[in-house]
Amino acid sequence: MFEDQKGVSQDRSQLLQEKKKKMKYHIFSEFDDVWNVLPHFSGYQLLITGIAGYISMVGGLCALYPVFGQWSPPHRCKTPLDNAFSSLSFSQIEDLQNLLEIDNCETADFHIPANCSESFLDVPDLRNCMTREFNSSKIEKYECEPENFLYNMEAIGQISDKKNSSFGAENSWETTVSTFNTVCSKKWLGSLMTSSGIIGQFLGALFAGMYTDRFGRKNAILVFSTLLVFFCIFQGVLKSEVGFIICRILVMACSSIAYIAALTYGVELTGPSKRSIPGSLINVYFSIGYSGISLVAWFIPDWQGLSIALGLFGAIQVFLCFFIPESPRFLAVKGDLVGAGKVLETIATKTGSKLESNFADELGGLTKFGEQNKNETQKRTIADLFKTRPIRNVTLNIGFSFIVTTIVYYGLAYNVSTLSGDIYVNNFINGIIECFSYFVSIPLIDRYGRRSTTAIMMYLGSTALFLFMLTAQIESDSIFIQESGKWLAFFGKFCISAVFNNIFIYASELYPTEIRTVGVGFASMVGRVSGAMSPFVLALQDKPGLGWLPYTIFGISGFSSATLLLKLPETNNANLTETIDEAEEFYKTSAKKASSGLLL
Repeated sequence: MFEDQKGVSQDRSQLLQEKKKKMKYHIFSEFDDVWNVLPHFSGYQLLITGIAGYISMVGGLCALYPVFGQWSPPHRCKTPLDNAFSSLSFSQIEDLQNLLEIDNCETADFHIPANCSESFLDVPDLRNCMTREFNSSKIEKYECEPENFLYNMEAIGQISDKKNSSFGAENSWETTVSTFNTVCSKKWLGSLMTSSGIIGQFLGALFAGMYTDRFGRKNAILVFSTLLVFFCIFQGVLKSEVGFIICRILVMACSSIAYIAALTYGVELTGPSKRSIPGSLINVYFSIGYSGISLVAWFIPDWQGLSIALGLFGAIQVFLCFFIPESPRFLAVKGDLVGAGKVLETIATKTGSKLESNFADELGGLTKFGEQNKNETQKRTIADLFKTRPIRNVTLNIGFSFIVTTIVYYGLAYNVSTLSGDIYVNNFINGIIECFSYFVSIPLIDRYGRRSTTAIMMYLGSTALFLFMLTAQIESDSIFIQESGKWLAFFGKFCISAVFNNIFIYASELYPTEIRTVGVGFASMVGRVSGAMSPFVLALQDKPGLGWLPYTIFGISGFSSATLLLKLPETNNANLTETIDEAEEFYKTSAKKASSGLLL
């Protein structure tokens, strides 16, 4: 049996040599032939892609940092009651405000005009409001408009003086909201600080492809993991709004670049039939960080300490980078064919596979094409994604999918504090559900394909969001209604997480090697634009009569994206294309097989 395997290996090596002689300038269309000899996935490949993917776990911690570090504690805004009842505690005045029921102006024992423009309160006897004893002998007029009560007013007092501030003394968390007082008239600044992280992801995605394609996947992970450590520490040390926003942008930019590099690294270190595994596992690592932030925040209830702790987690990645090789496919494309051969030989040795003794020499002898391709690859930019119609169609379609996926994903993630139950538990469940979705999506996309599985998940998730919106509009104290809404939101999170996992893998396989990271980086970049808008979209639900709007936007966008995805070619079990010409030929062939054209 051993002799038979040896003979098969020799036949495959001979076939590869013959193909190279016939195609002088298309060796990289044959690169995937090495997986005829090497295992498509093994324990060693799991190890090195896992080491590279650790940065994704750190990225999960950093991405969900706003849920706790930027959490808005219970607070109220300045009202006329603060002057009239300055001796009362935070909770007592808050109880008074709650009695006003300003949304509907239904205040028992208060005289309220029919037009609900103002209410008349008996100030002296209002001190007895705790016992709900009202008289109306002496009257002062208070505006009944919402802006004069709970929302859109200046916060009172100094935050350090809890009794006179807009934050309750019982709040043990020190967040950016309480430190920088980003409530009431400064609420917009709080939304901006939350969006700043996604803006950083946008900038990171903008440069990720160009950097990783020029300097390497491993280099990008090492360099930007190191920078992430420093910026996390600076974020925790600098105590200013501007400093926080700048550091937050830089932290997430570094995280985004390292994440895209690690994703590409995993795809390129795996054979065609198993590429969904490292592509999904890197998202599993992210979900571990997603859930883990609940535990870290539980032990470090302070936004500054939490920032520094995330930097220490990132420092581990810097150390681990020295134990992994560079992507052999990247080395080959850049002209270092000898180096690529050595990495492949290492994989063969670690996995018990056998390459011919002159295999590395054969790769190294093709430096002419390597140097030519090296010069061509360095020139690839975002503009190349729009030069030809087939590539442009794929770019627009995938870009829209990333836009929808990102805004829905972060909308559900940041809205967890509004769900019934404990915020720590809900965020942990969200992370666990996300992790579970990745394990479910791995066999599904391998069996039913990338395109169909992704579209179906998007359809299901959008339906769940519509149903969640309906439950949220039902004014009821029913625990069943509240729990049903919460678990519909969790199911929506399950589906959109699966889509997030699939869309990265799908995009990586749709683009050829010479523009792969540029293409994935651009799609991720445009997705971050919508992600940055998610806090502002969610803010619409606080507006009277608009509670239904955010999730309606999410649902309609999801249905549209799912429908458009079905226009793209299937990439399941297909070899990765190396050049734009090869990719366009693949799109054309796939379109003919499916009897349908691409978008546009």
